[in-house]
Amino acid sequence: MVWFKVYADKQKELSRTRVKVGKKGGESKAEVYIIIQNKLVDLINTFAPTGGWKSKAAAVNALIDPLWEFVEESNFVINNQSKKYRLSTTSQDALADTILKSWSRDVESVRQAFDNNVSRKKRVSE
Repeated sequence: MVWFKVYADKQKELSRTRVKVGKKGGESKAEVYIIIQNKLVDLINTFAPTGGWKSKAAAVNALIDPLWEFVEESNFVINNQSKKYRLSTTSQDALADTILKSWSRDVESVRQAFDNNVSRKKRVSE
């Protein structure tokens, strides 16, 4: 029975280590995305037409090229290490999809920028 306890303790320690390493990797990836999200907010506020865009999709379609240029040109050096390899959005389409389906709802700064610069049609009650 002693050997089983030793085995179980090693498994628990291994599990804790994996959780810790996974969390650290997620935080590192998030640092890169925060840079891209801040650039997106800047682009939304800079290129917003008077009266705003008609939809989030129209805004993303207008901004995806300059945002993608920023992603391509950036090295994303954080703590003296290149983090560019950490990007899971490896194409313009994937980045646009991420912006529309996730960031525009879940990231406060991006959501606020869209809310301020996208004008939705108001339904008229008859």
